[in-house]
Formats: sequence, structure tokens, C-alpha cells
Amino acid sequence: MQYVVLNSYFDGAFADVAENTRFFPHSVERYAAFLVRLAEEADVVHEEIGWDTGRLGPDIRIWQLRDPGEGSAPATNVDR
Repeated sequence: MQYVVLNSYFDGAFADVAENTRFFPHSVERYAAFLVRLAEEADVVHEEIGWDTGRLGPDIRIWQLRDPGEGSAPATNVDR
């Protein structure tokens, strides 16, 4: 596996909000840990921001996993 694709529609189910932490505390905690680990081992190589920029659809981020010993992959379309 070289890429991980995440979107805010799915991610919202694990957001650290009162309802989720009350009913699904373990899921919220483990998803937060997953995101930390992902940031340690992958780079965002592309993202499309949806609702926050007035566009239809969720935010989508594509992460490319780094090979052990390599530097960061080049990012495209990240800082809009």
C-alpha cells in the first residue's frame, strides 16, 4: 500500500466532539492516534477542500506513505 485516502465525511464519525466521546470514546481515541501515526509516516500529496470553501462535498486528503529511510514526498495542491 502506498496511499491512504481520507475524507471529512468519514472522519466526522470519529471527531472529538461531546456525542462521540460520550458514546464511542475508544473509537475517538484510537482514530486520533491513527492520525498522529499517519502524519509521522506519510505526507499529504493532494487535498481538495469541500464545504469549508463553499464547494460541494467533503474535504479529501491523499497521503503517500514514505519508504523507510526516505525524506518527505513532494506535495501538490496542499497550501491553497
